Amino acid sequence: MRRFVVWFLALLMMVGLTVAAGCGGGEEAATPGSLAAVMEAGKIVVGTSADYPPFEFVDENGNYDGFDIALMAEIASRLGVELEWKDMDFSILTSAVQQGKIDAIIACMTATDDRDLEVDFTIPYYNSGDGVLIKKGTGIELAAIEDIKDYKVGVQTGTIHEEWVNENLVSAGTMDESNLFTFDRVDRAIMDLENGQLDIVIIDLAAAKKFMMTKDLELVMDVDLSGGDPAIAIREGSAQLQEALNEIIQDLIDEGFIDELERIHILSTQ
Repeated sequence: MRRFVVWFLALLMMVGLTVAAGCGGGEEAATPGSLAAVMEAGKIVVGTSADYPPFEFVDENGNYDGFDIALMAEIASRLGVELEWKDMDFSILTSAVQQGKIDAIIACMTATDDRDLEVDFTIPYYNSGDGVLIKKGTGIELAAIEDIKDYKVGVQTGTIHEEWVNENLVSAGTMDESNLFTFDRVDRAIMDLENGQLDIVIIDLAAAKKFMMTKDLELVMDVDLSGGDPAIAIREGSAQLQEALNEIIQDLIDEGFIDELERIHILSTQ
């Protein structure tokens, strides 16, 4: 019944947009990334960066898997459309949705004030934190997160982790810029950490714990660098799509569906 209600509401929105467009209104009608465009196409094109287990990754069979992947599949199903994935570097996801190349982003992307100037966000779908990884046996100890200034630190390009290090350490003059290394894909940062080319990698806490299961790494600190939580990003001004996604996400929270996804994809890794 919930799926029918969401589909029916979406249909009513489309009809309203079509009528408004005929009267010179309907700012979302036929524009890329709008609810009308998604429903007309019968699919939602979603961008992700599939290098971030347990949220999004490619399994041994070449299929997309993870918390975000399963969540978006259910959202698309309840919206009544097909789901098409676009895997790309995290740093270009925002520009891709702005340019209409994709309709939405789900990539454990924290909804921050700065990002909200470029895209619109749904309500958060998960409570997250951040983890500081080191290679086992290095003996690195940190009394505070600011102590990473003395080490070679790897972060993924375009993330809150890169932003935090730049704003709080590099720009403040307490960390040499040469000690900060950025990576398009987080798995490459993990590889350099394993090889001893980095001392520290900062990523989402759940992702850090997932990598620890298969890599010779340990968590030296868990922190909250953003004060925000992951949400789905869409093109700015796509109010009807935002409303439809918010309703579905809230239903999934209320039904316990997201708690179950957490149990399967995240808590099982800890």
